[in-house]
Amino acid sequence: MLSVHELKQYKELGYVGPFNIFDAKETNLITQKLRLEKTKLSVLKKLSSYLPGFLWRYVSVNWVKDMHVHCPLVYQLSIHPIILDKVISIVGEDVVLCGTHND
Repeated sequence: MLSVHELKQYKELGYVGPFNIFDAKETNLITQKLRLEKTKLSVLKKLSSYLPGFLWRYVSVNWVKDMHVHCPLVYQLSIHPIILDKVISIVGEDVVLCGTHND
């Protein structure tokens, strides 16, 4: 849950944070895994050029709008209880996950 001060900051500036959710070691591990996922998508995109009609040929490797669908780690990070709790304190409990990307 956001504090009164954080909610005030959000209302005034349109953003709040950063928040320290992971330590440096966890952050490095997550970053490595996300880079690996981006590499996998790049390989899939290359392979798809040899498979007519394969859906991945339409995906931009540099920016995937629905990365949470393609990468379980992005999904898990997106629904992390600490992150979700902060989002819910701003928008309420009716939350839809969309527009995630791995950049």
